[in-house]
Amino acid sequence: INKRKIKKVFFTFEGFAWERFLCEAIKKNDKNSELFGYQFAILIKTQNSILNQISNKYLPNKIITSGINNYKILKKKFSKIIIIGSSRFTKNKKRLNNFKKNCLVLPEGIDSECNILLDFVARLASKTPKINFIIRFHPLTSISKIKKKFLKTMEGGKLKNIIFSTKKFNFDLQRSSICLHRGSTSAITAAQSGLMPIYYNFKSHLNIDPMFQIDKNIRYVNDYKDFEKLTGLTERERKSSFNKLNKYLQDYFVKFNHQTLNKILSK
Repeated sequence: INKRKIKKVFFTFEGFAWERFLCEAIKKNDKNSELFGYQFAILIKTQNSILNQISNKYLPNKIITSGINNYKILKKKFSKIIIIGSSRFTKNKKRLNNFKKNCLVLPEGIDSECNILLDFVARLASKTPKINFIIRFHPLTSISKIKKKFLKTMEGGKLKNIIFSTKKFNFDLQRSSICLHRGSTSAITAAQSGLMPIYYNFKSHLNIDPMFQIDKNIRYVNDYKDFEKLTGLTERERKSSFNKLNKYLQDYFVKFNHQTLNKILSK
């Protein structure tokens, strides 16, 4: 950096230790370089490291973020924040998908989280045979290992309403009307695409809901009875819940603003 006289440094900002050391090293060796941390991921209720109060020498000079919701959270701890947007921006669908008896299940790419959600799906599938549960694994998941364990849970594979998807994401979104999730960012895309997101509130674990700021009464389930209640809502009740959700989702990821990026680069 010293040799090349780099004026601006951009890096992903998620609260990892290497980010702290990068900031310290650059500020120590080149006081003229300006550091920009791009906060692009979801922020959950139990977020810790990224919001810790630490010395400025370990922090970027400015934070750029992906949307208005995250901006509001970051603003409580940081002063110099710029909304730049995200490639994940999707225009919100104005209405819910027509009710289909398909529930898209979106586990995270962590084995323990996969097991929590899939165990719940197995219990739901046995009690609600008229609803199909379409499981779409995260790209980082060791699918063969998870499926081998899960097949034992799902009554030796006898539950015919559990489907392991190999289709494209858009196809799964179009054929579903419900989305069951825990910490998956894809649940936001699903909700923006007209699916009603349902969060499995596994009480012995931390809340990892990416949409934790939305009314829990219209989205959280603890057991089969809660799931049955939410999936049994009338069309009017579903629309009312979705309208509340839509107001929040439109600010989650905003369209990437190239003009804002050009202004940053030109200064």
